[in-house]
Amino acid sequence: MATYEQYLAKISSQTRKLKVKVVFLRDEDETDAFEFTEDLDSSSGSVSVQRQNGVRRTCDLTLINNNGDYFPNFDGGIWWRRKFQVFMGIDCQSNVALQDIGEEDIFWVSQGVFCLENPRVISNFSSKTVTIRGSDKFCVIDGTLGGETDGTYIVTVGTNILTAVQAVLDLVGDKKAPILDASLTSNVTPYTIEIAMGGSLSEVLIQLANMVSANVYYNTEGQLVFAVDELDNTKPSLFDFTDEDFLYMGSSQEYKFSDLYNSILVVGDNINGNIYDSRVQYTNLLSPVSIPNMGFERVKVVEDPNIDTEERALLRAEYELKRLVCLQSAIDVSCISVLHLDVDNVFSLTDLSMNLDNARFLINSFTLPLQTSGSMSLNAVLTQEVDFGN
Repeated sequence: MATYEQYLAKISSQTRKLKVKVVFLRDEDETDAFEFTEDLDSSSGSVSVQRQNGVRRTCDLTLINNNGDYFPNFDGGIWWRRKFQVFMGIDCQSNVALQDIGEEDIFWVSQGVFCLENPRVISNFSSKTVTIRGSDKFCVIDGTLGGETDGTYIVTVGTNILTAVQAVLDLVGDKKAPILDASLTSNVTPYTIEIAMGGSLSEVLIQLANMVSANVYYNTEGQLVFAVDELDNTKPSLFDFTDEDFLYMGSSQEYKFSDLYNSILVVGDNINGNIYDSRVQYTNLLSPVSIPNMGFERVKVVEDPNIDTEERALLRAEYELKRLVCLQSAIDVSCISVLHLDVDNVFSLTDLSMNLDNARFLINSFTLPLQTSGSMSLNAVLTQEVDFGN
């Protein structure tokens, strides 16, 4: 089988050959059921990813339906909430014709596990197609394709937070083991969560995440992740772009001076009448937008009535400041597809025309074409290691 090292060596080759694979999954265990790769329309389709809590990954693709194999049918593959996994791969062998590539020669990179949303059947004189849109498995929790409560859903105060996360997964029938941050093992809910009838179970997960300033989303393998932030300076660069590299097609950078804040004040006006607050300030002397270098402090106030301790207020303030500081310098990069890039990960860029020398950027969103050609678009923010002051 092709290795990751072979993939890294081949991804920058000008003779590289890309492939796309789409696999329907069995509902009971999400193992492979069958592929429908051969009938993909190679001229369209994409995966889009946004760094956020909730649904992160969406995709669209088109199937050629000349033989009528892909009409929506309960007994067939195209049906409500049917799960499928999208891969892009690269031939890691050299000097081999595209039609001679074997499965063992391809390094596949999963781009996500999706639930099938509204398909569209199209019949034109010269073509018969079915277009498919999918969202990651969070759509089964947030009310898009399920997850509505048929009565009041309650998580009582003092419930272990990770236990509460698993309870939601059990309720929606997600049997795939989640990735739960071990550092949160002893955390319990500081207040009772109550979701009224007709609300969505995603509200429970979002509130649980807010309690501990965590992220909650599905990864590329269809596992729910519930975890706190990693420090950006511990993340390796997944790819190093330069203005001399054929993969790099150009960029534009916006300096969002109107969004410039270098301090966060979190205020928790709790229902018990107590007020908990915490202020954190950006004091990094290496950054031109820090308080010492700007010579002034601009404060953004975040109010959350569910904050019930000074410690939780501080954690929330640090969480918010990190995101706010990063957003002050955003960049859009166009490149030939680099399959292993993902949001909340880092790449570096050297482009002397942009005054960037090995600058590190955190990926905020991207769109990857599901084609053997075409360009990938990345939106990223300059990584800023936040030195907190209060």
